[in-house]
Amino acid sequence: MTRLLALWSTVVLGLFTPALALAGSTAEAPLSFNFNGDNTSDVGLVKTSDPNDGLIRILLIQGVALNNSGFPLGLPTGFEATGAGNFNGDVNDQAELLARKLSGTNAGLLRIITLNAAGTGVASNAFPAFVPTDFRHVGVGDLDADGNDDLVYVKTNAPNQGLIRVILLNSNLTVKQNAFPGFLAAGFEGLGVADADGDGHADILAIKTTAPNEGLVRVLVMADTGTTVQSNQFPAVKPAGFDIEGLAPYNVDSLADILLRKTGAPNAGLLRVQRMGPNAASIESNAFPATLAAGFVVVGTGDYDGLNQSDVLARQSTGANTGLLRIVLLNAAGDGVSNAGFPANPGATFAAIQNEEP
Repeated sequence: MTRLLALWSTVVLGLFTPALALAGSTAEAPLSFNFNGDNTSDVGLVKTSDPNDGLIRILLIQGVALNNSGFPLGLPTGFEATGAGNFNGDVNDQAELLARKLSGTNAGLLRIITLNAAGTGVASNAFPAFVPTDFRHVGVGDLDADGNDDLVYVKTNAPNQGLIRVILLNSNLTVKQNAFPGFLAAGFEGLGVADADGDGHADILAIKTTAPNEGLVRVLVMADTGTTVQSNQFPAVKPAGFDIEGLAPYNVDSLADILLRKTGAPNAGLLRVQRMGPNAASIESNAFPATLAAGFVVVGTGDYDGLNQSDVLARQSTGANTGLLRIVLLNAAGDGVSNAGFPANPGATFAAIQNEEP
């Protein structure tokens, strides 16, 4: 069974990690995949084939090493794992899993799975809303800075193709508000959700996927309410030969940066960090912290060492060690590697749970 957002291919990510606040910033971004509340990101996986198709596996990470693991549940038929976030706003930033029913009866039903304190079992379930299946999941982030992560979707077909839907959540995992802040213009697709301007509120990012201006990045800077667009900025164009792999603060300034990977020769696997300026209007600088070995693709980003900036999670996609995970810890400036390691090999049949659909 094909499971959306559970592909071991190169994907666009938007995982939030905590970062040192800028002057004037009122909030830090939560650790979206911190499943046990220990101030470091973890890894969520889903099995993509029988037997046990839909089985969730949690890898609890400390730095570059595996600390513990568990199998909290198997998703019922028709449900897809679509992300994770601190949806209930708990103070230790422990993440809940997000799933969505994409086929069969009740298609579109959202399910939020709260894990136990250890991060290896299920504590409770909530079903906050239905999102029609022609809305594509774009990302997770705290749009109104109330401490609870929220959800963003974009309509993929007519009528109203490109319509953005925002679901603001309460701490009891009910819907605070549904809003439709605007449309993505023809040729644009949702790229992710991240705090691009450092104001403590998440913003929505999109990318142009057709000519002219293919690769143009658009930042919809959200107002404080999280329900309207304050401004539009166009800070970058995706460089030729690179794929966008992540949106997160890869240094310690709390601003979301753009992580890219070179896909072909020369310098295949080269990682590039485009550092966004505080108004989300431009790229202030570029850094090239590492080159991934042949066969490795980026499958996640997170703060795996608890040092208030995002690091890189990669996976071997081919060969004898298919499935091998590699964590690359970045230095404070985001322009070099402080450490790297191989915490686990979950095998080819487990795929990374992402916070948005490529």
